[in-house]
Amino acid sequence: MQQNNFSPDRSPPNRATKVDPLDARTRRSRTDQSRRARRATSFFTASLITLVLVACSTPSENPPPPPPPATANRFRVVGDSDLNGLHVVNTTTGVATVVGSGNSGIASDSPGLAPTSNSAQLFGSDDTNLRLVKRDGSGWDTLGAPAPLSEGLAFDLEKGVLYAASNGYLHVRSPSTGETIETWLGPPNQPDIEGLTFDPESRTLYGLARGAAIQPEFYRGLYALDVEAQIPEWTVVGSTGGLWAAAGLAFDLDAAVLYAVGRQDDPGGLFRIDPKTGDTTKVGDTGLTSAAGGLAWVE
Repeated sequence: MQQNNFSPDRSPPNRATKVDPLDARTRRSRTDQSRRARRATSFFTASLITLVLVACSTPSENPPPPPPPATANRFRVVGDSDLNGLHVVNTTTGVATVVGSGNSGIASDSPGLAPTSNSAQLFGSDDTNLRLVKRDGSGWDTLGAPAPLSEGLAFDLEKGVLYAASNGYLHVRSPSTGETIETWLGPPNQPDIEGLTFDPESRTLYGLARGAAIQPEFYRGLYALDVEAQIPEWTVVGSTGGLWAAAGLAFDLDAAVLYAVGRQDDPGGLFRIDPKTGDTTKVGDTGLTSAAGGLAWVE
């Protein structure tokens, strides 16, 4: 866990929150029909992921063959001290393949990754810096000045904001300047969310927290937060059955399923998580010693 030098006002933020007359459960139920329609068009298309492995992206001795070229939606990931760690990952087999030269500009041991409104870039977090990572692996740009430490990242296109999590904090940041607009949550009584993603239809953030063997009862869960709530708070959806560290989390909107990396008992694995229950199954091995880091779904 890294030191966060940002000291937000702990009092509840005075902000104008868009009030949705529907509660989170009703909103989620209304997304089912549109999701079924999308699934019908994409069911037979293999989905791929893109991983940015930043510190622990060492290939295994006998890596599996690369997956076929991406033909549908893609995930992208970041992970642990390798500036050339941008990968695409096959969501059927779990196998990871470097994208181009893999340049991500990220050296953090717990980075985040999120889609942007630009089809050529991704948001990436590198400790206190935000990066605009080129999806073809050819390089990156720095976004704004250094700001609070960010590990998990998620992008809300409707509101035009970035959500950033680290060490119990949950910030709302500008996607154009990187500045902190609001701080919704802070320690000491919040989970250390490192894997973060967003469902734009149910308006729900999902998170995976860093866990420790001495406190396993607190950090095995899948967390959820309604961004339209007057007082946003994390709630536990259910147990994922394992502990996480430097987790990456991504939401597949078409299939209404989560993908995750960074499981402590299987650091090279790719996992699928049910967002309604937290039930977790392994997809396969990425072929990397550690696949921990940022993960993002790209339309």
